[in-house]
Amino acid sequence: MGFIATSERELIIYYNEDNPITDETLALAKAQGIAILDIEITKNPLTKTQLIELAEMLKVPIKNLLKDPSKFSTEDLCDEDWLTIISKNQQEMQLPIAIKGKKAIFIKNYTDILKLFL
Repeated sequence: MGFIATSERELIIYYNEDNPITDETLALAKAQGIAILDIEITKNPLTKTQLIELAEMLKVPIKNLLKDPSKFSTEDLCDEDWLTIISKNQQEMQLPIAIKGKKAIFIKNYTDILKLFL
């Protein structure tokens, strides 16, 4: 059982309110007529366990949850070190991230949210 409770009937969006595409992403998601759980990560930080699960769902290495991992280290760090860095700097994550069921994606353009409904 995962620590991030997911459902095909609910869309989870992790975001930072400072990201310029957040409002458009949330508006388009709400227009799809599905329940939405929107989580602002500076107010509701993710645990290390949730970060691990999120990386697994996105199928990326832990460090790739960051917008720019080289900003924090140019060395080859272990996952635990990256988790510590990300935990303390969640505002530096690639956000928004959307999850529906077992599928998770990074949102680069607000219309990316539609990929979860195909």
